[in-house]
Amino acid sequence: MSVNLQYNYASINVTTGLCDGCVTTSYEINDPSWIAVPDATSDYVGKYYNAADGLWYLDASFSTIWADAPQW
Repeated sequence: MSVNLQYNYASINVTTGLCDGCVTTSYEINDPSWIAVPDATSDYVGKYYNAADGLWYLDASFSTIWADAPQW
């Protein structure tokens, strides 16, 4: 039996936006602490997600956009 792993997510702290991990699943996750991403790579770990604008940042103050973030 094969499993279709088609959904990629980054796990974030909803208070700070800090990413602490990524997963690939066979089901959709509907939770604000899980952000859909194009690839579940460790590159997201230590980066910050700003829910207000939907962008990834290199710093907690959301002043430096992560320019190399994987794109859809």
